[in-house]
Amino acid sequence: MLDNAAGRDQVAELLPTHAAHRVLITSRHTLGDLGGTRMLDLGVLGESDSVALLDASLRARDPADRRVAEDPAGSGELARLGGRLPLALRIVASLLADDPALPVADLVAELADAGSRLGALSYEERSVRAAFDLSRRHLADRDGQAERLFRLLPVGPGPEISTEAAAVLAGEPGTAVRQRLRALHRAHLIEPGTAPGRWRMHDLVALFAAGLPEAEPGERSSGLDRLLRHYLTAADAADDHVRALPGQPVPDRFTDREAALAWLQAERPNLVAAVERAAEAGQHDVAAKLALALGPFLNFRHVTDDHLATATVAVREAAHLDPYWQAVAWDNLGVVLRKVRQFGEAIDAHQRGVDLCQQAGNRSGEAIVLSNLGAALQGAGRFDEALDAHQRAVEICRQVGDRYTEGRALNGLGMDLTRMARFHEAIAAHRDCVSILDGIGDRLGAGMASSNLGSALRKVGRVDEAVGAHQRAIEAFRDAGDRSGEGVAVANLGTALWEAGRFGEAIEHFARSVTMVREVGNLPVAGTALRNLGLALTGVGRTDEAVEALTQAVTVFAQAGDRHSEGLAAADLGSALRVAGRSDDARACWQRAADLLTEAGATGEAEEARRLLAEPG
Repeated sequence: MLDNAAGRDQVAELLPTHAAHRVLITSRHTLGDLGGTRMLDLGVLGESDSVALLDASLRARDPADRRVAEDPAGSGELARLGGRLPLALRIVASLLADDPALPVADLVAELADAGSRLGALSYEERSVRAAFDLSRRHLADRDGQAERLFRLLPVGPGPEISTEAAAVLAGEPGTAVRQRLRALHRAHLIEPGTAPGRWRMHDLVALFAAGLPEAEPGERSSGLDRLLRHYLTAADAADDHVRALPGQPVPDRFTDREAALAWLQAERPNLVAAVERAAEAGQHDVAAKLALALGPFLNFRHVTDDHLATATVAVREAAHLDPYWQAVAWDNLGVVLRKVRQFGEAIDAHQRGVDLCQQAGNRSGEAIVLSNLGAALQGAGRFDEALDAHQRAVEICRQVGDRYTEGRALNGLGMDLTRMARFHEAIAAHRDCVSILDGIGDRLGAGMASSNLGSALRKVGRVDEAVGAHQRAIEAFRDAGDRSGEGVAVANLGTALWEAGRFGEAIEHFARSVTMVREVGNLPVAGTALRNLGLALTGVGRTDEAVEALTQAVTVFAQAGDRHSEGLAAADLGSALRVAGRSDDARACWQRAADLLTEAGATGEAEEARRLLAEPG
């Protein structure tokens, strides 16, 4: 066995020449060409194997030591803090074995501080830091510039970095940096990332690299500044592609909209982390503008947690900028607050945006924010106020000639009118909206308007026209690449088909809708699709399937935190269970529905659930 080889030259002359002999070579480096050898690249252990190693190491010293077995959660966290590296795990096990009274939780607390973790991961002659430093010194002897890049990489926000971004961070040409990244990979100081051309650094290696002194004073802060500006420039260009209508000029940073979306998807964790990193560095303009460039994409992809986090940072950081950026930041926050059904907070945020636009004399911006304010008021059930906001937005748009925002505001106006049972006016507003947005090539907006037009047409019994409107909506969402919107439109078409008496087709569309919206992880829409499916299955006597669908709907709404919808689905589930002859289960569901609906403030619907609960049998 040739252990811990530093390079090819140390072992090349020691390889056996006869087939009867074998040699095992271990190294932290990917050795050069060694004829007749086979390389086995060992990664970190899985979590269960890591915990098993901890347990086995402790039991080897004391077979009665059950600390790992008795605290599986703490042991899993201990394995994570040890990076699931065998060396680190054996050190952790030795620390526990030396102190039989030390609980796993106490060692977890000791290692939780990232600043001192590497220092704590040492035992006698064994040290994680020393192992990493040996690899670094061997690298420095061969390639000083690669070692400089190694010191810089922890500066990058997010879990991994692209070759392009690493070149920006280093301030060097991409070709040279690509070679240095490969050298770091051969030294096992970085690993391939989620796709070709992307790289990641193990958590403990990153802590080690971050603790090294800078090769030159100020190079980390300079590198971070370059990288953050790069992310902002690229995100701005990608956002232009995402929002562009046909014929509008777009930056040549990306070939087309799909390329821009792919870049945003790949870089999303880094970009979200970059927003917070820019704020921490006092770069208010980068933090706010990067968050706002991400907003439309995060909204389109329904990445609500990231959207809310970045929108909150944007509002805070935009306070240092002019009123225009403050208005955009408040409006962006209102959009995501509405999406998570915090309508009161969304209304306040949009109203702040309206006030700021008025102070700045920004009429086009005022119309955009008024339209979004109308949507938040609509979600809160304040339809008269929503109608007023949308009408004001339409009026301003016609004054300034903003056809795009006019179309979007007309869509909201039509929804207000539908909720107010003014169906014929709603139909007219949605038809105008479809005409405008189709005319300027806004397929996503036209899809939303066509879907809402179909719903209004159903209300007045024009079911065949509604079917056609929903079919056009499906085509528009598909053209726009909005899988979630397409799924909603498919469900709406299912409702129209049901009302047309085409029950089998309706159920097929409801089931298809469930599959589509689950693919994109849109929980509220998935819950609605499951509820629609369950109601339809109940209607055709397929009770067992209905119970399954409605049970899933209740679960999904609970996961989404939508108490009102969860209560409605629970009530529907109770009705399906009663049809199935499961009276006790039905009563439990109605009680749950009454409690949830009361909590959500839906007193009328809660009373209906209690009425069902009070019925005999």
